[in-house]
Amino acid sequence: MKKLISAMLCLAILVGVLAFAGCKQKNNDETTVPPDTDAAIDNIVGDDTEPALEDTTQSAQPGQPVQPAKPAQQVQPTKPASKKPVATTQKPEQAVKPAPTPNTTTPQVEKPSAWKKAGTYTCDKDITAGIYYIKSNGNNCRVILTKGDKKVEFYPLSYGLFVEMRKGYVLKIENGEFISERELKPMTSSNGVYKLGTYRIGEDIPAGEYVIGEFGNTDFSILNSVDFLSGNNYAITYRGLRVYVKLEAGDYIIFNKDTKVVKAKDRTGSYDEKDKSYGGGTYLVGANQDMKAGKYVLVPTDDGNGYSTGAAHIKFSQITGELNVKKDKSIIIELKDGEFISFEGFKLVEYVEPAPTEPSSEPSSTPSGESSSESKSDADTPKNNEAGDNNKPNNNAGDDKANENKS
Repeated sequence: MKKLISAMLCLAILVGVLAFAGCKQKNNDETTVPPDTDAAIDNIVGDDTEPALEDTTQSAQPGQPVQPAKPAQQVQPTKPASKKPVATTQKPEQAVKPAPTPNTTTPQVEKPSAWKKAGTYTCDKDITAGIYYIKSNGNNCRVILTKGDKKVEFYPLSYGLFVEMRKGYVLKIENGEFISERELKPMTSSNGVYKLGTYRIGEDIPAGEYVIGEFGNTDFSILNSVDFLSGNNYAITYRGLRVYVKLEAGDYIIFNKDTKVVKAKDRTGSYDEKDKSYGGGTYLVGANQDMKAGKYVLVPTDDGNGYSTGAAHIKFSQITGELNVKKDKSIIIELKDGEFISFEGFKLVEYVEPAPTEPSSEPSSTPSGESSSESKSDADTPKNNEAGDNNKPNNNAGDDKANENKS
């Protein structure tokens, strides 16, 4: 009987153990990650993710309690980067620019300035022979050129000046600087106006024929050379009058004030068909030119007037003229081929010879055979003979004759 009871107890214990083991196995099957879960993770994180964790599920061993497996940790998909702009405190002009590509070439060495400072320079010792351009650095610029006992001084120099240096010449500059003309850039005008200074014909101003200046506001000189110590340089100065001049390459022109320069082909002028008169402007005289040669009358139309005339196509031509002629005074002028005339505040009309005076019908009181010094006819004298100083007789002729008698 005891044996039967012991056998039944053992059987009951065995059945209980087997039942407990069966329940554990069922629980393990329900907590295992489904087969497609790993595939979903692979689709999210890609093939480059870490290897899958080892399966820690233990096989049930008879007689051993089985620990439930921990559920697999689900991998969260990576969130896409935010598309919102990142706030910054930088101003637009302070935005950081990408660093430039390093320059592997040899750096350029800056050339020293070609301008030389004020001081004393001897030609062929401190500087080479040639032409130099000097400019002032402020007030009281002084330039002194010497060779032996020869000396030329410019003071105060308020404008740029070209000077030629030869062997033995000494140049002294105060409050200025200078440069070789070979390194000087061409100087140009502003709307046809050249600033006060010295200019090279052929470099700064093209060679040719020009109308220069305005009446009452002209002051310039033309030089054939800037070798001031040789004694071979020649200059002519024009003041107050507007002139027609010929400029040749190699010459220099010094404007002592800002000056208007007009090409000869752009000169102005007009002709009134009704009045048969020329208006203010500049005219050339000769065949196929602006007017024919002959006598003309300048009739003032304005108190602020002026005229000038001279050879048009000759270098360094002499100019004659007059300013501010009174309105009640007309000027008779004779123009020749190759000359010019320029005027403002006048009108120019052709001169008409006056009709000869008819002889008087009254009998002469002079006895026959006698002549009177007072009977000279006025026929040789124009009625409107108010030509001005240019047509006045030469009063010095009588003085010369008197001097001869005294001797």
